[in-house]
Amino acid sequence: MKARKVGIELELLVLDENYELSNESDKLIYLSEKNGLDVIPECSHNMVEFRSKPGTVFEVMSDTYEGLTELNELAKKEGLYLLPLEMPLNQELIEPSLRDHQRYKDKMRLLGEKRFSISGKVLGFHAHYDLEDDFEKRIKQVNFLTLMDPLAIALTASSPHVNKEGERF
Repeated sequence: MKARKVGIELELLVLDENYELSNESDKLIYLSEKNGLDVIPECSHNMVEFRSKPGTVFEVMSDTYEGLTELNELAKKEGLYLLPLEMPLNQELIEPSLRDHQRYKDKMRLLGEKRFSISGKVLGFHAHYDLEDDFEKRIKQVNFLTLMDPLAIALTASSPHVNKEGERF
């Protein structure tokens, strides 16, 4: 049986030396590319996404540890900090600088401007999995992942978020 591969993506806030949101993510992305790290832009200029190399769970965890350690060192040299927080604690005071990219314009049209504006304030963790070759096993795998999804959300999410109007999102 061949080992199934997984991969993870982790979105991070970029903070300046005063621990305020920084719009310097492009600088960090550029330095990451030069150093062989897989770091890409997110919808806001104050966010980056780190991506592990696909592999076994143990390979991915090792790659993630090493990559995030190196990324943190690059950030520190630039007077920046990275924070893997689901949502900034002072999110009501934040007006993120959203990227002018067609992908995000399409998302705004889909969600509406009000709902899309939250995108620059919410970060996440994503896991990707190889699917089984055998159809029956694939169905069982998808069913298992669907069953585990609420547990994964409960273990990785904070309490419900409420905006200043009292609306949950």
